Amino acid sequence: MIEISAATPLKIVLTTVGGVGAEPTSIAAPGLVILDADPPVGMAAALDALPLDNLPHFRIEGPVKLVANWLIQLSGTPGLIAPLAWVMVDVAAQAQRFADITGTMHIGLKLERIIDNACRKLHHDYVAHRLVCTYRGPGTEWLPHQHEQALGDEREIVPPEWLEPVPRFTAALFAGRVLPGARPVLHRSPPIAGTGQVRLVLTINEPFSGRH
Repeated sequence: MIEISAATPLKIVLTTVGGVGAEPTSIAAPGLVILDADPPVGMAAALDALPLDNLPHFRIEGPVKLVANWLIQLSGTPGLIAPLAWVMVDVAAQAQRFADITGTMHIGLKLERIIDNACRKLHHDYVAHRLVCTYRGPGTEWLPHQHEQALGDEREIVPPEWLEPVPRFTAALFAGRVLPGARPVLHRSPPIAGTGQVRLVLTINEPFSGRH
C-alpha cells in the first residue's frame, strides 16, 4: 500500500491508477450499485489539509476516452501536488468504469468543490445513470426503498436514521429517471452549510445537454 501526504512526490502517485473496469462490489438496492474503493493510505488527510482554493472545480463533456486521456495528462501537470494528481487519475478511472458498466461512450463529468447544501432535497436524477464519488467531506446520502412510502411527498425533512451514506472515495452508480425499467433510489447531498466542511464531489452521467 502506498502512503501519501500533501508533500508526496508526484511520481509516486502515478503508480496507483487501478480501478478501471472494476466490477461492482455490491447491489445496495434496486437502482443503486456501490463500487469498490482503495485509496492510498493518508489520502483523506492529505486532501483535507488543502485550502479551498486549491481544490479542482471543472466540468467537461466528450467521448470517454478523450476525457480520460485529458485527465491523465492533467495529472502530470508540472507542480501539481500529489493528492490532486491522484484524484485526477482516479477520476479518469471512474470515467472509464462508468463507460464499461453502462455502455455509454460519451459522458458529462463534473468535479466540484462544495461548501453549501447543494442538492439538499431527496431526488431522482433526470438521466439514465449517474455515478457519484466524494473525495473530501461527507458522502452522498440515499434512502432505502422501504422508507419511501412513509416519507410520502416530503423530500427535505427526513429522519437521519433512514438515510445511508455512501462512504468517502466509494463510487455509487445510481439509476436515473429516464432509464427504462429502473427503480431509482432517492438521494441527496448531505447538509453541510454553516459547518465549515468542504466537499469535493465527482459526478458522471450521460452528456449534460438537457439534464439536471
